[in-house]
Amino acid sequence: YGYPHLEPLIKIAENGIDVEWRSGPEARRPPPNNHGSCRRHLRAVSRSIRDGQDAGQYMVVDIDLMDHWPEVVYSPLGAVKKKDTDPNEEVRTIHDFSFPKYDSVNSSFITDSVPRVCYESVVRIARRIENLANSGYEGRIFMLKGDVNGAFRHLRVRANQVFRIAACLKELGIIIIDMAAPFGWTGSPPWYALFGRAIS
Repeated sequence: YGYPHLEPLIKIAENGIDVEWRSGPEARRPPPNNHGSCRRHLRAVSRSIRDGQDAGQYMVVDIDLMDHWPEVVYSPLGAVKKKDTDPNEEVRTIHDFSFPKYDSVNSSFITDSVPRVCYESVVRIARRIENLANSGYEGRIFMLKGDVNGAFRHLRVRANQVFRIAACLKELGIIIIDMAAPFGWTGSPPWYALFGRAIS
């Protein structure tokens, strides 16, 4: 009875996501330049960061604190167009945690320190729908879908580890620290899967 991965989710609620790291990545100064997509859509990126700050996902501080936080690791930001939106108004802001190639946040993360999850193919759902339709089922078949981005904001990273998931927007004079398991970090998908299964 119950959800088999309840214990890790309770630990996240109490302490945040706790994972293991190899040495690194190196905290570079000055921080790496953001991708061109971030600079091109700076207004929309700024809005996205402000929304994340309002939701408690991002801690945004003045760039002058950089000298006081020498251990903070900055990764470049990028911007991806959302479907059916004007990218000058709204984008999905992403961290490039794979930069630089051999000394990045993703390359320093120990993948064995997160739960192993088995992903089920969407083919299973499609077959279930086809079986219902072919067996003479006369009811309506619905598919539940939605944007789970808001739900994943509750997957907080342990306070002593968030220094690895930062970005810098020099144009705005700010440092952004992501407090939740961000898209683009290799450690996020297993936690998304456990959390997603718990709420579905």
